[in-house]
Amino acid sequence: MQWDGDAHPTQRLESSGCRLVTLTVQQSTGPEAVGGCVGTFLVDARVVFEAGTPGLFATFDTPVGRGVLA
Repeated sequence: MQWDGDAHPTQRLESSGCRLVTLTVQQSTGPEAVGGCVGTFLVDARVVFEAGTPGLFATFDTPVGRGVLA
């Protein structure tokens, strides 16, 4: 991804009070299938690989409580 200027775009945003808690990647073949391929690129304790019904789930803390995008 490319953007204009020296600073990363997130450094120019005002705080919204929202914070990513976890990004969960589920795959029916097990966490090793995806985690083994991209786990080395996604070095972040908030990224979790699990076995289960395939899906992507983002959990956020917001000013009005915790929310999940699925």
